[in-house]
Amino acid sequence: MTTTRFDRVFKAEHGAIATLMAAFGSFAEVTSLPADAVFKIELALDELMNNTIDYGYPDGDAGEISVAIERLPGRVTIDYADDARLFDPFALPEPDVTLGIDARQPGGLGVHLVRKLMSESAYSVERDRNHIRLGLVLDDPS
Repeated sequence: MTTTRFDRVFKAEHGAIATLMAAFGSFAEVTSLPADAVFKIELALDELMNNTIDYGYPDGDAGEISVAIERLPGRVTIDYADDARLFDPFALPEPDVTLGIDARQPGGLGVHLVRKLMSESAYSVERDRNHIRLGLVLDDPS
């Protein structure tokens, strides 16, 4: 299988999430991504975009989110970048999921979910932009 790449830029607004999901769905079909990988990637992207849109632009300014996905034999890499306020979501402490809902601090579950769904997750700042790199090892290495 040859390397296949998905590379798009979206406005940081909730309507863009559906556009991303539709475009990714086409990419997943063309690259024969397994259904479990599609589910995990869609959930991770949805969490990242919603968090960026809801919390990254406190002044109400909409920015840009870029998503690049590369399908390689046995793995998928995701490069997610935005121009929101700088924030490392992976620096948040892991939530205590053993606590009841009333005893838990709000927030952090989406990032926790992304960490658990993906094989790898990393944050960096590049050219004054948040940059998240995710990796997913595929159960079906084809």
